[in-house]
Amino acid sequence: MQYSPPATAIDIAAVADAGVLECRITDRGPGVPLQEQARIFQSFHRVGDDEATVRGSGLGLYFADRLVRAQGGSISVLSPVWPDAAAPGSRFSLRIPVAAATPDDLAMAGPGEADGGPPWPDC
Repeated sequence: MQYSPPATAIDIAAVADAGVLECRITDRGPGVPLQEQARIFQSFHRVGDDEATVRGSGLGLYFADRLVRAQGGSISVLSPVWPDAAAPGSRFSLRIPVAAATPDDLAMAGPGEADGGPPWPDC
């Protein structure tokens, strides 16, 4: 990730519950100031001094938000995550509804997929 220091852990977790898939990405970067959190999903918005921050156009989170919303989901940020003032980190959470399988999906499924098995036979 652009905002995490090299060689630091980035935690990725996914949980499916009640027809919703939630993915959480947590880093140990500089975090997102509270006053900026409502604006970071706007187009061309960049946090901090443009000369001191990572290169970019301010469109990545805007497009992520639009894509997730187009799927009927939501995206949010929580920061700080860690008690370390030098690296408070951020957690981005994506919530996307999971579509139910249709008869057409099951007809097109590969071997084993229709009954919940792996999409290919064991080798």
